[in-house]
Formats: sequence, structure tokens, C-alpha cells
Amino acid sequence: MDRHQFLKRFDKAWSEFKQSYAGLSDSQIMEPGVQGRWSVRDILAHVTTWEEEALTHLPLIIEGGRPPRYSTRYGGIDAFNALMTEQKRGLSLSEVLRQLDEVHDRLIDYVHGAPEELLTGETRFRRRLRLDAYGHYPKHARAIRTWRVLLVLAALAVPTAAVAQQAPMQYDSVRAGIHTTLRAFYFNLAHRDWEALTADILAAKVVAHRPAPDALVAAAALPSSAEAPPPCPETTPPVERAAITLEGEWAEASVPRCAGTDEFRLIHFEQRWRIVHIDLFQEPMSVSADR
Repeated sequence: MDRHQFLKRFDKAWSEFKQSYAGLSDSQIMEPGVQGRWSVRDILAHVTTWEEEALTHLPLIIEGGRPPRYSTRYGGIDAFNALMTEQKRGLSLSEVLRQLDEVHDRLIDYVHGAPEELLTGETRFRRRLRLDAYGHYPKHARAIRTWRVLLVLAALAVPTAAVAQQAPMQYDSVRAGIHTTLRAFYFNLAHRDWEALTADILAAKVVAHRPAPDALVAAAALPSSAEAPPPCPETTPPVERAAITLEGEWAEASVPRCAGTDEFRLIHFEQRWRIVHIDLFQEPMSVSADR
């Protein structure tokens, strides 16, 4: 492996880590429980911490020195992680994101200037870089992707509630917005694009403190008024035939299928329609969280 191949591998690991949380809203990034108690925001700060450690200790390794042991200095790596997490707890999300990019850029610049023999062989330099950076990113990218899959599955199974204070909207534009969200849902579900799916699903913890309107819940319990089911076999569910019931900023949508309907509850939140509950007529496809 030459320098170019090594840097390409490094960049691929970083890009996949960044992609793991792409499309999440600020509220989703701040939601705890993604990896243990950590939120995505905590994971980003943690990744930056270890890149800072690499920048601190790689020069010492080049000179032949040995960094102090974490067990001696902090009581172990877990204790160090807990200490750094607490120290960064007060940082705003914008500052965490700024540090993430700024520190990574400094690390990349440093690696570009390192002698090639340190990057292409099994050296102490490369081992430290793997542990602190390009071998560290995938562990947390997998955790974030798994959480996003579970977020989708939770929305498929568990009713939630939400409310947002928005200006009144025209009925035609409301239907068009709901149709857009539903089309995206079916497209992403068919292509198993779990990261894209979560962009249109509102996390339960964000909205669970407010109940859905009673009138909307009651209407959802009535037989569906969706148009007649399409001929089978169907390809894409005809969202334009959906029966939509509106109550303030809430909506219930029933999409006709071959032998039944898919039921959705949505809320207009952060300038777009978001799904808070899904009840598919057919069983959802099997998904493995360990992908």
C-alpha cells in the first residue's frame, strides 16, 4: 500500500462516518441513546477527542517516544472517555460540528506531511493513527446507522404524538406536501435506504410530551375512506388516492393497497411534513440492525 492508497482508505472511512449521520435534524442529533447514553452529538465530540489525541501523540511517536498509558494517567480508556465527554458537555452543537471539521482537517494535513514509510508499513505511527482515526470511525458509524434503522422500526410499530405551532396552510399545498413525504417513504422503503427514511420520521422523544388531537385520533379509528384499492399486483402505492384528514397541523393519511390500507399520522414540523406513526397493511420487510 502506497501513500495514495492509504490516504484513499483514510478518506473513505471518514466519508462513511459523515454519511452515517447525514440528513438528521438537530433534534435527532441531540437525542440520547444512540450508543449507550451518547447522542450523535456526543459521538461527534468523542471522535474529535481521539483525533486530538492523535495530533498530540503522533509527533512523539515519530521521535521514538512512547505516550503515557491511559490506565496510569486516567484510570483507563473508559475513564478518559467519560472525562472528555463531561468536559465537552457544555459545547453547543454548532461548536461540536466546527471542531469536528477543524480538527480533522489538521489531522489530514499532518498525515499528508508524514514520511511515506510511516504510512505504508506496520509501524507504531500507523497503528496509532488506525486506533485514533480511520479504524475508529467505522465503530461509531455502525452504531449510528443501527440506531437509525431502529428509529424507523419504532415508527412502524409504536404510535407517537407531536404538535407544532405553524401558520395555517392552503389545503392543496398541504396535500402536495403530504404526498411528497409519502412518496419518499415508499421509495426509500423499497430501496432499503434507512438513512433517508429517518429524515422524514420524527423521533418519539421529540414529540411525546404533547397528545394528538382527539378528533384526529377518533377519525383514525373509523373505516378508511381511501379510494378503492388499485389492481394487483401493484408496484408503488398510489399516494395520490390517499384519504387525508386534517386537524390543525396534524394529518391522518390512508393509502390504499391491494387488500387494505397503509395508515400514517403526520405533523407539520420544521417546515415540512414528518411521520410520527406508521401502520402498514403488509408486514414490513425484515431488517437486520447488524449490517
